Amino acid sequence: MKIAIVSDIHSNIYALKAVYNDIREHQINQIYCLGDLVGYFPFIEETIDFIIEKNIISILGNYDKAVIYPNEKEGLLYLKKNLPEDRKNIYLWTRKNTPDYVKNFLLGLPLKINLTFQNFKMLLVHGSPTGISNYIYPDTSVFYLESMLKDNNVDVIVCGHTHRAMVLSTQEGYVVNPGCIGVPDDNNPHASYMIVEVDSHPKFYIKTVDYDVQLVLTLQKEKIYSTFLSE
Repeated sequence: MKIAIVSDIHSNIYALKAVYNDIREHQINQIYCLGDLVGYFPFIEETIDFIIEKNIISILGNYDKAVIYPNEKEGLLYLKKNLPEDRKNIYLWTRKNTPDYVKNFLLGLPLKINLTFQNFKMLLVHGSPTGISNYIYPDTSVFYLESMLKDNNVDVIVCGHTHRAMVLSTQEGYVVNPGCIGVPDDNNPHASYMIVEVDSHPKFYIKTVDYDVQLVLTLQKEKIYSTFLSE
């Protein structure tokens, strides 16, 4: 049995479709998403409709939380501190252009998912078991990772949020990250996701997929940035 785990789609339907097509080639039993379904890019409805149609089981991300939070300024607290002005404008645009049915869908998402397989237990979170906006990086202390695994009584913690793919092994189990689908990095513009084999002990495979990054950036500029230039 194999599952696929994606994260940080950020309304990038082009990357999501490219990853989904790749996933179909690997006989995957179920796809899970670690949150941040919206934000950054303008394809909000297309992304959510696709997630619903393909039965991708999702949790809530910090950006999702910021968008649905009743108060605009308090919603910003779920994003990075000292957010650059252009990123703040994208946040404001996303709040304004997210339809009610999408907000209701996001409101219904859980903060975590616990999965139990034959030989191990897995916890899916967005940032960290300690908080939706908290980060786990490759250089996070092993002691801290092991403490989280023991405190949550699981063998695997799967997190997103950092946009960095990783597989960290400890004496208590694994902490892994599938990387980011939606936001291209200057050094690695590919979409990234993870396949996990769950028949016995977990095996992790990080996959990268190409898509038309330049098209997505151009459409972002046309649909989002042009809004603020015209005001």
